[in-house]
Amino acid sequence: MAILTIRRGRICEATPGNGIGLRQRCSSGQLDMNSQYGLGATGRTPFRPLSTTVIGWIWILIAVAKIVSSVQSHLKLRRLQAARAQSDESENVEAMLDAIEWLIGGSYTELAVSMVMACVIIPSAIALLRLRSWGRITVICLTWFTFISGLVGIVFIAWLANSLRLEAGIPLNAAAVTFAVFLLLQLLGGVALFRYVLRCLNSEQLLEAIELTELNLRSRSAVVPE
Repeated sequence: MAILTIRRGRICEATPGNGIGLRQRCSSGQLDMNSQYGLGATGRTPFRPLSTTVIGWIWILIAVAKIVSSVQSHLKLRRLQAARAQSDESENVEAMLDAIEWLIGGSYTELAVSMVMACVIIPSAIALLRLRSWGRITVICLTWFTFISGLVGIVFIAWLANSLRLEAGIPLNAAAVTFAVFLLLQLLGGVALFRYVLRCLNSEQLLEAIELTELNLRSRSAVVPE
């Protein structure tokens, strides 16, 4: 196996000899690092598409916003529980406060899940911005997860709203139709955004940039300066 080294401005290739030790062969001319190694290993500089930059930073902002929102909900829940422990409540008030706690969320489990998700999203988004293959794959998986969870959420909300309407005996009116149209538009918008993000993450331009970046990294790691 050959080992590339840099000695006095020249590229040297060391290969195992017949006996003990290495046999070295060095180039006759001075080494031009910019033309033969680093970015010059491919002759082109990897270009990160604008859509990749936008997607990466949006995922970072989503993770930060999720952390802030989870911490705020957790603090609100703790204040509400402390206030409930010091007051006498009727059954109706207690039921209403239970519903408020459910809407606020902020349990330790939700807080822990948000932190774990942020620890996955932020490094993956940074890796995508740095044109790393594993960052792109992870962001694609996160996009699929977000789309599926959003789709399930929309279907559940539609089912719950219709069940409550039927249980209350409310006929199909303009408000119900408007709400259904709103959910449909939200679903169509989510599908369109999902397809656009996947198309950007699978674009030939991004794949070529990642390939060039990884090729440059391998080229640099193959050179061992002395």
